[in-house]
Formats: sequence, structure tokens, C-alpha cells
Amino acid sequence: MTCRLESVTELTRDTARYRFATPRPLHSTPMAHVLAVDDGNILRPYTPVAESATGFEIVVRRYPGGYFSDKFAQLKVGGAMVFKGPEPTLPYAPNTFECVAFVCGGTGAAPAVQLLRAALADATDTTRFKVLYLSRTARDQTLRRDLDALKCDRLELCYACDDVDGLVDAAMLKGFLPAPAATKTPWPP
Repeated sequence: MTCRLESVTELTRDTARYRFATPRPLHSTPMAHVLAVDDGNILRPYTPVAESATGFEIVVRRYPGGYFSDKFAQLKVGGAMVFKGPEPTLPYAPNTFECVAFVCGGTGAAPAVQLLRAALADATDTTRFKVLYLSRTARDQTLRRDLDALKCDRLELCYACDDVDGLVDAAMLKGFLPAPAATKTPWPP
């Protein structure tokens, strides 16, 4: 589907949030991505961090010489990009686990944001969530606002950055993550 770029919001010196209008609602499931497609049918997956009936938003980090990140950086508002999908990546079943934990950083928090939006909006889902969001600096926590907006009694957030907290180590992970035995049912279901 061809999607028109509606807006670009610069988040850091190398990361931006792109909002695309869609010709139809995506109706994606939690843990799904859209595939950016170029003229040579080269694909690159991106996880929508927000979605509505008229469009979706993705966060893209620009890498020097990055094939698709350069295409996004050159795209102007009103221009278009082709996407396929949404394509499911991992299945999520409500209430399968007592607690689901994410260890993520930078734009890699997009799948956590996507899953949390859906799971926390589901009144029948009692799963608790923990998110350890890591970055080099506090400024690099490009999805922190999205995560903060989801705060509730089922979500525990922990932010850490190298310049303040030091590098992640085993003690930090052990202190924050739930014990592996906290599952209700075996995985995969």
C-alpha cells in the first residue's frame, strides 16, 4: 500500500518519528510490523508505535549509509512510501504469563510499546509487565513518552542510561526481571 508522509518529528540528532496516512486501517495485532518496500522489492520491517484508522507512526534511527534510513531522511512531508503488512512477528495471548518483561533500548522499544498499548487496553488481560529501557543517554530514550503514557498498576518501568547509571550488568537484570518460574502455562502455548 502506498502511504503518504503526514509529519516528521525529530527526536534526537539521528532519530525521527514518521506519521504515514494509510488508504485503509492496518488492523495490526500486537507484535506485528509493517515492511517498507523500495522499487527493487527490498524490504525492511518497522514496528508501528501508534496506529489509528487513518494512519500509523514509526520511529526510525538514521545510520550512516543506512539503506532505508537514508530513504526516510530524504522523504519530505507529502511524499509517499510503499509498505506491506502488517505482518505478525510473535504471537501474544493474554493471560498466558503472570508477568512479561522487556529489556530494550532506543528505537528497539517499539515492539514493547506496541504490545503494551494493546494488552493494557484489554480489560480481560491481567498480565503484568516490566520494562527495562536502556540507552546511552537520557536523550536517547526516544520512546520514553510513549511508555510513560501507558503507566498503570500493571506496568513497571525502569529507565537506565550509561552516562548516569553505568552499563547494564547481571545484578541490574536480576534485580528487575521476574523469575523464570513466573509463567502460568508453558511457552509456546
